[in-house]
Amino acid sequence: MSHRRFRRFTAGLVTIAFSAIGAVAMFASSAASAAPVSFSITAAQFLPGSGYGIEFDETNGTLLDVRFSTSVFTQQNFSLSAVNQSFSFNFGSVDLEEPDAQAGINSNELDNLDITAKLTFTAPTGAIQTVTAAGTAVPGGIGDSFVDYVIDWSPVTILFGNGGQFRLSLTDMVFDNRGSQLQTATATLLALPDDGSPVGTDLPEPASLALLGIGIGCVAITRRRRAKA
Repeated sequence: MSHRRFRRFTAGLVTIAFSAIGAVAMFASSAASAAPVSFSITAAQFLPGSGYGIEFDETNGTLLDVRFSTSVFTQQNFSLSAVNQSFSFNFGSVDLEEPDAQAGINSNELDNLDITAKLTFTAPTGAIQTVTAAGTAVPGGIGDSFVDYVIDWSPVTILFGNGGQFRLSLTDMVFDNRGSQLQTATATLLALPDDGSPVGTDLPEPASLALLGIGIGCVAITRRRRAKA
């Protein structure tokens, strides 16, 4: 093989080798990046406090007529791949039906109005998670334009895996008359879990290693020939 043809041959091998190096680097970088976090929520439930209920005699009423339902909930399966990414879904509905008779909401219907929401997770953690809220009723008529009832939810942070975190929250609600509102819930990814693999430790394929070795060898031969010329 002539010197010129040999140089072309080795140059081609070097190009292939460095292409292989790039592919190996891309493979390692891709493998080292965190995978999306899968979420699965199979059930939802409201647990209202003892201050809620339906009364047939409002003369001396002690229960606030607010009706909670999760009939709109369906199993949720979704993935989050970046910090602060979130997903919202329908959790249930809340219906204020307190009658306007006997001056609407009276002072005996203002207590024990806490609420708990329960969600059954199978991923990324297999457990029942709870979010709590304080319900506040305002004495007075229901048919006016003033606020009658408020639900203030307290978000919770849930840990999973090795360092993973997400926030579970429900939307706050304000009622200024009778009627139903849709209750939504949101999961927000706060931190990705560490899978335990140090960055850059992924092993390249044998073919890539072979090409890399050929390229290095060709570079060495080319330098020797130049030194002798």
